[in-house]
Amino acid sequence: MIPSYGEESGTFFLDIDSKTLTTSDATILHTNENDACVDNWRGMKVFSITENSLQLGVLRKDSCDGAATLVFNFISKDYSDNWVAEDLPDPNPAIDLNGGTVDDLLSVTSTTSKTWSLSPDTPFNWTDLNGTFLNDWNSVEDYPDWAAYTPDDQVAVVNNKITFNDDGTVTTIDSNGNEAAGTYITSTDGTNVITFTDITPVFPVGSSLDKVSTTANNEWKIIKTGLTGTTVTDVWFGKRDEVKSEYMVFHFVLEDPNADPNAEVKAILTGNTWKIDSNRTYDTTIGGIAVQGPAVYSDFASWSWNPLPGEQYAAGDVGVDYGDMTFNIDGTMVVNQLTDSGSVTLNGTWSVSDGELTITAEMLHPWTADYAVADWTAIRTFKIEPGALLLQAERDATLSGEDAFWITWIFVPGV
Repeated sequence: MIPSYGEESGTFFLDIDSKTLTTSDATILHTNENDACVDNWRGMKVFSITENSLQLGVLRKDSCDGAATLVFNFISKDYSDNWVAEDLPDPNPAIDLNGGTVDDLLSVTSTTSKTWSLSPDTPFNWTDLNGTFLNDWNSVEDYPDWAAYTPDDQVAVVNNKITFNDDGTVTTIDSNGNEAAGTYITSTDGTNVITFTDITPVFPVGSSLDKVSTTANNEWKIIKTGLTGTTVTDVWFGKRDEVKSEYMVFHFVLEDPNADPNAEVKAILTGNTWKIDSNRTYDTTIGGIAVQGPAVYSDFASWSWNPLPGEQYAAGDVGVDYGDMTFNIDGTMVVNQLTDSGSVTLNGTWSVSDGELTITAEMLHPWTADYAVADWTAIRTFKIEPGALLLQAERDATLSGEDAFWITWIFVPGV
């Protein structure tokens, strides 16, 4: 047996009336993990016995997760030596297709395609072969530390998308902007398997060590579906484990074809009044380099300089409130801007396309940078995320006497 016992030989006594089994000089076969949790391995309760099976129970100590009976299941050596596993196919979990087919579910709407985005709340889990979840995860907060999936990952995860077309083609784009295209076929035998050709859907899941991928045969199996009203809006694609009897499942959510793709960015813009981040509340790293307000000089790949207020004209002066910037839902914008001669109010319009902000009123800025920038409306959008706007304006080579360079200003919610 385990090393601490080695080889033992002794006697046994079976009490048929009390259904107990005791031994002397020999200990019941058991696992090393349980060894220290049982005081008496030589006093057992017989739970069942047949020609080829035996169940023996021992009492676990209260100090090991509470008192309980540990029941060990044995089979005869002869039965074990002659047993041959029955070759059974995996079960097919029942899914709700709302009266349609798998192809209808994947691709057919009022148009001829559907786009599915990875769920930001529950992007992955595991199920048994019958489709029962193995982890009780219903929100991002439910993921344990070992899963390494956090609220910070949610913004990027929704940018993992797969589009199925009813002509058998499929396209993907991941959260890093990588695109791919190929074809797919769905099984016709009720197994709900999707097989891909010329494309292998792979998506990163934020900082998690796990990623969305396919089997060695480049397949997914639909394990679960979820309806909103009469429309299938949620699908869990399963990747069969090669060893264990389980699936890793990936939760995708149907995109509304009429939805505004810039709705999230617009909600961030209109949800706050924005001020220059002179107090450096935004403090992060991008490409492994430090990025802090109020201004950043950087290639965002290998170097950065984050001047403090008073340290450089782009960062403004210490303790000076340069005003605020508001984006209204109706597409108008108001900038209350401090200049070298007082405050002015600038009115204009704004719009967003493919995440890029366009404005007609000058971007809020330290007036100390006026001599270096020719046009404060000709901006670039570096990043828009909850709690921060990173907008860029170009330093003009002629005005500044320095090389042309896109300086990044950081804005945070203000009052």
